[in-house]
Amino acid sequence: MLKTITTATSIILFGFILPFKIWKLSMNRLISKNKTRMDDLLDNQYIATSWLDWFFDSVIFLLYPFGLILISITIIFTQKFLTVIVAIPLYFSTLFISFIRELGGSFMLLHINIKDIKKIIKERNI
Repeated sequence: MLKTITTATSIILFGFILPFKIWKLSMNRLISKNKTRMDDLLDNQYIATSWLDWFFDSVIFLLYPFGLILISITIIFTQKFLTVIVAIPLYFSTLFISFIRELGGSFMLLHINIKDIKKIIKERNI
């Protein structure tokens, strides 16, 4: 039972580190492509979707440090609990944005699989 409580607590506490890990992944993706032309970043078949993926990485990369700075300034200068509580969602917004990106990616994979299934069905009917 103690191990279960420890595991549950670790999972909950990891939620506070997760926005940083998401930010770091977005940063690494952007760094790996920063010498690439914008046109080369986009997939020819799914231009809007690939742009949206890079857009989410860019927003996460810029928003996370802004949230940390805002929370730090709020804690230092206002020292009001309610003001800090209002600023905290900005820190966790990277988690929400990443979830939306992953959900969109799942729908994209579903679309690609359905296209492949339709193609196989057409080939078998011919």
